[in-house]
Amino acid sequence: MLRALAAACLMLMAVSPLGGCAMRPLYGTASADGSVPEALESVTIPEADSRLGQLIRNELISGLRPAGSGAPDRYVLVINSRSRDENAVEEEDSHIARRTVRVNAAFVLKDIASGKPVFQGKTFSVVSYDRTGQSFADLQAYNNAIERAAKVVSTDIRTRVAAYFATN
Repeated sequence: MLRALAAACLMLMAVSPLGGCAMRPLYGTASADGSVPEALESVTIPEADSRLGQLIRNELISGLRPAGSGAPDRYVLVINSRSRDENAVEEEDSHIARRTVRVNAAFVLKDIASGKPVFQGKTFSVVSYDRTGQSFADLQAYNNAIERAAKVVSTDIRTRVAAYFATN
């Protein structure tokens, strides 16, 4: 019994300095000047001019401005994306080839009131898929790879923008 009490006291003394640490959840609402989710809801994203850009934009809108959020626009997030498809492995005896899709995206978060950039960055994703020589299957595999890469890129952009709002 005395041993258990001593162990509990030691544990309490070891943990007590952590009570005043500056760690806080990224998407928490305990800040004085607004929360990160509220700031994310105030970001608008212009229409994309490519299918890849549209996929990234749609993923970001789902994450930044969920249905029913009507925050006024304070920021605009401009995204420039491109993809490259290339061979990774090709079997000479077979029609099967392993391909990789690399998606690069550069983004700029601008304050709408001033028009000045407040945060910018670059991100990428590399995904692979198999080509089998069957046109429909190859097209579906490629489209799936692009969608997976767009999801990874949009998640990274959202996390980076949220981290910006959490620290500024």
